[in-house]
Amino acid sequence: LRIGHSWRHRSVKWSRTGAAMTAELAFIDEIEGPITRASYARRSEMLRKMTDLFIDGADQFTGEDISIFDGVLGRLATEIELSARELLAKRLAPIRNSPPQIIRALAFDDAVTVAGPVLTQAAQLDDKTLVEIARTKGQGHLLAISHRASLDELVTDVLVERGDREVLINTVDNFGASISDNGFSTLVRRSEGDDMLVDLVGSRPEIPAPSLSVLIAKASSAVRAKLEVAHPRAKAEIRRMVAEAAGRVEARMFSPTFDY
Repeated sequence: LRIGHSWRHRSVKWSRTGAAMTAELAFIDEIEGPITRASYARRSEMLRKMTDLFIDGADQFTGEDISIFDGVLGRLATEIELSARELLAKRLAPIRNSPPQIIRALAFDDAVTVAGPVLTQAAQLDDKTLVEIARTKGQGHLLAISHRASLDELVTDVLVERGDREVLINTVDNFGASISDNGFSTLVRRSEGDDMLVDLVGSRPEIPAPSLSVLIAKASSAVRAKLEVAHPRAKAEIRRMVAEAAGRVEARMFSPTFDY
């Protein structure tokens, strides 16, 4: 890695941040050697020190600085132990300008303990990446995505289609998550027979009227009462839809063609 000169040049710029950071930059000389020959333990230690260095100066780094960190951290993170990857993910996930390539690599990690913190917190992950992960990874990854502070409809469409009950509940209960009309249709279909999920889906203020109608027709009386509270303006409409549904059932019961 030919970064020694570049980093030594930057040490002048960072000297104003204190002697501690300037002293730490001396560690850069150590990674100019062949990383690939380092033992797992040595590589993990180098990774920890590089991460410390990045976190200490994250607010001051330029795009070029972050790009260099991205390359170095990416090399060091190759074939390290699970515990080292978990620690790296936890430390980098909350930082808004963490190196994007290493963040992406951690997000695609098969171990949920590594990918989870990044999928939940990392601001660098765009919708396209989140959709790709949601389509290809397991329920643990989907659950982590469902906890993000904000979610676009493109992402929630995949979550409500592929997710298990826990993922559905977390997605619907996350009011930073935008749900499309198609997403609501999927949720209504998948919530049948599940009063808790029906209650959560019906309580979303933006649920389209057609989806709300179908949901109410299948809901228990207890859930219907809750939905009337959640949608006070639709109270009369809710009761009308319930009466219509009951009328259809009664008409079917008394039909001469009904097969008892």
